[in-house]
This record gives sequence, C-alpha cells and structure tokens, in this order.
Amino acid sequence: MHSIAATLVIFAELTYYLLIAQTGIVEYLHSDIYSVAPLPLGGIVGSLGVAFLPLGLRGKLLLVLAVQTGMSLFYPEFNAAGLFVLGLGVGGAAPLVVMLSGRVKSGYIAAALIASYAVGTLLFNGIAPMHRMPLGVALAALGFGAALFIKPVASLTQPVKTSAHSLLLMATWVFLDSALFETLSREPEIAIWRGGYTAEIVFFHGVGVVAALLLPLSEIRRETVIFALFALSYLLYFLHEPWLLSVAYPFVISFYNMTILQTLRRLRGAKRIGVYMVAIGWLASGAGLLSALEHCIIYLPTIMALGAMLKPPVSFQLRSKS
Repeated sequence: MHSIAATLVIFAELTYYLLIAQTGIVEYLHSDIYSVAPLPLGGIVGSLGVAFLPLGLRGKLLLVLAVQTGMSLFYPEFNAAGLFVLGLGVGGAAPLVVMLSGRVKSGYIAAALIASYAVGTLLFNGIAPMHRMPLGVALAALGFGAALFIKPVASLTQPVKTSAHSLLLMATWVFLDSALFETLSREPEIAIWRGGYTAEIVFFHGVGVVAALLLPLSEIRRETVIFALFALSYLLYFLHEPWLLSVAYPFVISFYNMTILQTLRRLRGAKRIGVYMVAIGWLASGAGLLSALEHCIIYLPTIMALGAMLKPPVSFQLRSKS
C-alpha cells in the first residue's frame, strides 16, 4: 500500500505542477513576469522552509497538499498574496516528493512519470487554463488522500556523493527545456501540443522514461545523450519540423527528468534537497521562461555546447540530516 500511495502522490503532484502552476497560471496571466513573480517567490520559500517544519515526511506532505487543495478553490483568480501562498504549497511539496521517491522502487517512479505525462498531455489540450479549478482541486485532493497511507520511515543519514557539477548540469537541462517549451507554446505554427501530435507525444514520453530507467549508460554517456537530444530538438525547432520534434522533444523531456529523479532520490536531507529544487525547479525554469519571453532562444545552442564540454570534478562526500 505504501508504494502505491507514494506513486499516486508523485503522479498527482507532477501533474498539478504541470497543469496548474506551470501552464495554467502562467498562461492565464499571459506570462507576465511581474504578475507571476509571487508564485516562484513562494515556491523558493516553500522549498527551503519545509525542512524546518517540526513534522515527519507524511505530516509535511499532508500540510502542503492541504494548502494546495484549499488554494485551488480560488484558481485562477489569485492576487499576489494568493499566488505566494500557492507557491508555498507547490514549492514545499517538491523536496518532499523527491524524498518520497527515494523510499520506493524505481519502477513506481517510472509509472508515476508516464501516467503524469500522458494525463498532462491529454488534459493540456482538453481543458483551457481558465477552466482548470476542478482539476486542480481533484489532483491536490488525490495527493492528500494518498499521503494518508504513506508509512512513517526513519530518516536516512548515510553519506552520499554529490557535486556542484551535477547540479549545474541538471539546472542547465531544466533551463533548456523551459526555454523551448515556453517558446513553442507561443508559436502557433509549430505548437506541437496543440498541433495534432498528441499520440506521438504521449508515446515518446513513455519511451523516454523507460529508456532512462533501463539503458545501462554511464553517467558521462547519459549526460552526453541528453545534450545531444536537446541539440536535436532545438535543431528540429529551427528547421520547423513539428512531427520530428514531437518525437524527439518528449523523449528527451522524459529521459532527463527520470535521470534527475534517479539522481536526487539518492540525496539525504530535506535542506539539501530543498536547495537543489530551488536551483532546478524555480531559478532554472524561471530563467528559461525569461529567455523565451525575450526571444533569446537563438543563443541557447551555445549554452548546450558549453554544457556538453563541462568535465566533472572529483566528487566529494557530504553527510546531511533530514
């Protein structure tokens, strides 16, 4: 029951972030950076502050999911304070979901990702951003209900290997993804999510997750594959090849996200995971959104080239407490 409950929580939270926080509110507010700003600010505070709550993992999950459920009732008519509070809930959930993923087998994480991408893709087209209030309440309530069945687990404190290099790479992948996604959402002539390529997108999202889970690649080769796939996706965008883009881009999204989750789930300590989620989930994605709004996507292949040339330093041991 614990593994199934954890899978449902991960699925609900990933889908909520995609359809409510990322594409719902941002689209409803016309991607106005000043109007949207309280949401990521709340997300940063939530991701860092959740570690200091005097509760266990299940208690923290129930709290942040209750915040999401309550705030979803007001969607999409948020003022700045409402966006900030919603950000607290979404941001606080991010490191908790990572911690939860470290307590189930990889197959359950893959199932949650595949289901989230499939449902998210189908509902992205099926429900307009302004009409997603019932969906937001349902997803948050599903996560809350599933979290009731999460087993309390003792904190894990063994040392793990980590480095600034891996964090920089993951942030770069999220930045490249966010910039391309936000650019595509603003160009109707190559908007693959609204251009009749739903079947291809859903299928290759699933293929990407399975490939990341099963392919026996070394860390360096995996990083090279991700940068190569991003380079291919950007090339197909510049060439205006929507069908090929609907194959390559969903694959790399799933592949790199599964890789990130597999990396982060080995970390120990809510504080450290919170820092990672701020860098990856809020700063990098926000920078990608800003790049799309400023039409800077033409310069991003240079970032890919620089990222692909990065050499990992010698990893070091870090010991942290949850």
